[in-house]
Amino acid sequence: MVQLRENGTIMNMVRYMLKSKNLPSYLWGEVVSTTTYILNRSPTKRLEGMTPEEARTGLKPDVAHLR
Repeated sequence: MVQLRENGTIMNMVRYMLKSKNLPSYLWGEVVSTTTYILNRSPTKRLEGMTPEEARTGLKPDVAHLR
């Protein structure tokens, strides 16, 4: 379950992506999906350097396609 703080992080990233790339607001849903995809593949202190994806599946996610 996503906690309130994580929701704030997601919304901040969504607003930043939409504004910085001058994207139309109707792409909001796609940007939310992209943001959660990135966050699930990013290491966190809470999981002691593991990614949420790695904690869930036991496999380190491939991030070679991300820039």
